[in-house]
Amino acid sequence: MFKLEIEQGKKRNSKIFRIGDYTYYQSSIAKGVIYLKCSNFQRGCRSRALVNNGEVKVTHRRHNHVIESSEREVTELKNSLKEEAITSKLPLREIFDEVCNRSSYGNHVSVKSERLLGSFIERPI
Repeated sequence: MFKLEIEQGKKRNSKIFRIGDYTYYQSSIAKGVIYLKCSNFQRGCRSRALVNNGEVKVTHRRHNHVIESSEREVTELKNSLKEEAITSKLPLREIFDEVCNRSSYGNHVSVKSERLLGSFIERPI
């Protein structure tokens, strides 16, 4: 049996489904079954999975790519930035610096990401 983790996706109200070390996006829902496809689907990976009553079944296991070790850290960093920006009243620059300093991956993030942070909330940078 596979362990399923659900994380906030890049877009508002989207989800990333993590099964093992790979990530999937929702393809469709039919009769309570969530159909997933690999997050690298557009780059040719045809791995698929489905979630039915909380049970995960990988229907096509073979991935045509290796796992990017930093993918999870980047997702966690982005989610932390979003959450802090929404809940904190600090200026976005301070939030950005603070969250990046706490993260092991934070020194790989550019100021361009800070501008993207402003697009998640309704306040100026």
